[in-house]
Amino acid sequence: MYQIVSDFLSKGLKFCMVLFGLIAFAQEAELHKTNVTILGVDGLERAYFFRDKDSSLIQSGKYEFTGFSSNKYANNAVKFDKIQIIGNFLNNQLNGSFLVSYNSLLFEEIIFRETKQTVNLNGTLNGEESLWKLSFANGKLDGQQTLNVTPVRDGRKGNTIPTGKLSFNADTLIGDIFLEKDSVRIVGALNDKGFLDGKFEISFYHNEDFITQTRDYVDGFLLEAKSFKNDNLMIHVIYGDVKEKLQQLKVDTLDLHYKVSDDYCGIQFNTGFLFDSDFIEVQRSGNIVFDSTMQVFFDNVFEFFPNHTDKNPIFKLTRRFEFVYPDDSIATRLKPIVEYNLENISEFVENARLQFVSEKSAKVSEFLTKLKLVQMKMQIIDSVITLVDDGYYKFRQRNNFFRNGIAGLNQEDSVALDEKKGKYYKLPVTNFITSSQDFLLNLELVYGELQRISQTIQGELSKELVVYDNQEVIDSLDLQVKRLSKELDSLFATSAIEEDQMKRTFKDKLYLSIQNEVIAPTKQQYLSQNNSFEESVRLGNELVCVMKKLKINEPYLNRINNFRKYWNDSLFTKYIDNPFDTRKFETNILNNVNNASNTLLTYYGNNLLNSKNCSDLDLWLNKIIRLEKRVSFLTAQYEDDKVLRLDATLRRERVPERIERILEL
Repeated sequence: MYQIVSDFLSKGLKFCMVLFGLIAFAQEAELHKTNVTILGVDGLERAYFFRDKDSSLIQSGKYEFTGFSSNKYANNAVKFDKIQIIGNFLNNQLNGSFLVSYNSLLFEEIIFRETKQTVNLNGTLNGEESLWKLSFANGKLDGQQTLNVTPVRDGRKGNTIPTGKLSFNADTLIGDIFLEKDSVRIVGALNDKGFLDGKFEISFYHNEDFITQTRDYVDGFLLEAKSFKNDNLMIHVIYGDVKEKLQQLKVDTLDLHYKVSDDYCGIQFNTGFLFDSDFIEVQRSGNIVFDSTMQVFFDNVFEFFPNHTDKNPIFKLTRRFEFVYPDDSIATRLKPIVEYNLENISEFVENARLQFVSEKSAKVSEFLTKLKLVQMKMQIIDSVITLVDDGYYKFRQRNNFFRNGIAGLNQEDSVALDEKKGKYYKLPVTNFITSSQDFLLNLELVYGELQRISQTIQGELSKELVVYDNQEVIDSLDLQVKRLSKELDSLFATSAIEEDQMKRTFKDKLYLSIQNEVIAPTKQQYLSQNNSFEESVRLGNELVCVMKKLKINEPYLNRINNFRKYWNDSLFTKYIDNPFDTRKFETNILNNVNNASNTLLTYYGNNLLNSKNCSDLDLWLNKIIRLEKRVSFLTAQYEDDKVLRLDATLRRERVPERIERILEL
């Protein structure tokens, strides 16, 4: 009694809702007539809409489209296309049954015959009329879908051919499959989950041979397949490993490393078979035919509703075993480490400086060749663990891929360092991956060895680069010392040959002193083989510095030799007009400044002659230069009271340091 009342209330409620919807639709429905183009055919679309509370248009109710087009081709041929669609929409979605008629006819070989009374038009009319009966629920294919084709040959309709019968549940292909087009025939069945189950047969012609493929499926798993050519058996494959795994899953799943996955893989069934194996080959041509024939059904269907379908029906068909490998965690852990080290090696190998040096240094070139071999091995490891970590073997029997180990890591390897001399480098790896057993664990061991080898080679390369760079620095210093020596020999040629000490100028004395006391002993130390790199650089830079100072200041050294005479006879002497004679009075000015400057010049000159390094040369030369500028300034202002007071202060000064301070040097 309760059930009867419940059913009555439920049906009554549904009836009220439908009635309410019809009333609302009747009140608000709007018929829209729109000129649209579908599959190149222009036509009129009649659709009903109602407005929701936001005044947005919602398509619901009956839908019709009728279109016709004709196109003229070469040789006066004319193509006629007619499309008619009848169905219903609910809330902007295809809903319920749809009839789609698509007639495509070609009228060709047209001949006009005109008589006095009539005009005859003759030709051949060929094509086909296709009729789809489709079923939708909330915008998705749902229920049985059929396609019937009526051929038209020479203007006559043939018998209507049932071409396709498929069933869907919310866009997922399920139930019986029947497809027949031209010489192709496909018959089979899918279970409620969308997986092939039971007998499945594909027949077709290939190169004038009649091919028949029969397959046995269980819940998406292919157990057996046969391929016949003209009724002769060509390939017969039994998927024994699949049968065995399915049987084991029925008995015990506790110790198994695989399970049945709900993921699907389309018509090609593959649980890890190699691409060229009979397990794949027996399916290949039939799969191609299945896919192309399926398109006959679906190619145009979704083009009829370009604004209302996502064109993504789901064909599950077959499924796989999902393999569980406990050691996959090794790949997950190893992947970022390998990628990081590969990036470091790549930056090292591609370093422009290293590439340049390798062209000049055989030793560096050999180390680089060794490192590239290690890099190549690591790249193999990276590609394998990437596949593992990305789930490539999730649905593949991993052992099938590594029966002989990993190519490039399953045996000893070497690389030529100098083929002409027969010089080779053998990679010092002791672990190899020769089978699929524990291959990830072994892969980690191989990587550890390669990483240690890589670090050793990179360390040696770094040392060689330092040695090469150091040698370049020394070579550069050698070149500068050699060049500056020649230039000094040319600039100070007379200084070196003047033997009479009384005739030697200040320039001569300075050059000979620096040459004997600084340049010669420093050069001897510099050329010693016992120096460290840092010491050689220090000595070389000292030599270059001293020589450059002499070269740059050579013109000024000639002037220093004449300072005293010039100061005494010219700079500190003024000529004043004589009222009684045409000759001028000769007057000495700033005598005390003159005497003090000579004292300071002598002091500076002696220190310059006794310089022991480049810093001394620079110091005393700059002091002489500043002294000259100061003296020139004071003599130009000799009548100024401040200058006269400074001159008086220097009257009895003979100490260089005090003179320096008074002259503000």
